[in-house]
Amino acid sequence: MPPEFPPEIPGLVRGVRPPRRKKRPPFSPKALFRRLLIVTLLLVALVLAADILGKPFARCMKLRHTIKDALASATQVRVIEHSNAWDKTLTTPPYVPARDFHETIYATVILTPQQIAELRASLPISLDFGHETKCRFQDHHRIEALQPDGTTFTLDLCFRCGELRVNGEEKHIFPLRWEKKLSEVLASLGLRPDGPWRQP
Repeated sequence: MPPEFPPEIPGLVRGVRPPRRKKRPPFSPKALFRRLLIVTLLLVALVLAADILGKPFARCMKLRHTIKDALASATQVRVIEHSNAWDKTLTTPPYVPARDFHETIYATVILTPQQIAELRASLPISLDFGHETKCRFQDHHRIEALQPDGTTFTLDLCFRCGELRVNGEEKHIFPLRWEKKLSEVLASLGLRPDGPWRQP
């Protein structure tokens, strides 16, 4: 009985070994230096990005939690559209000193639980660069959150300058994307974020 041979493999000549793969040569010093340089530059870029964006991110998270916690714990939340001392009319000068200014309320909306949830949702995770503009703070909207201990948390909004102020503290610009979302929420309440701010 003739000996049995394994089935033939296409392209393989019996008795001839297939060519061995060539081993990759070791990295040359120049190639190794290039790779180490790229890795170093990437690490430096990551460190710089973390330092540049880390602080604005932390500021936004702190501000976001402060506002959302105040809204969540409030017994009542209302949004007020009002006059400002810098308003220009035909009967008053361009600016009224603070001691002589009397705020006029144009509209007040007491929020339902659903509207409070929408207001809290309008504060996305973002970056807060914290600086203020040179614009005068001409706020015409105020969010008041009445707390169980009788205090009132206030958030003043100026859509003309793109700035906000918490509890009367120093003003600074909106975190990125906040201005548009807050403006949309106020507009859905029938208020006028962009004016005109006059009593209907």
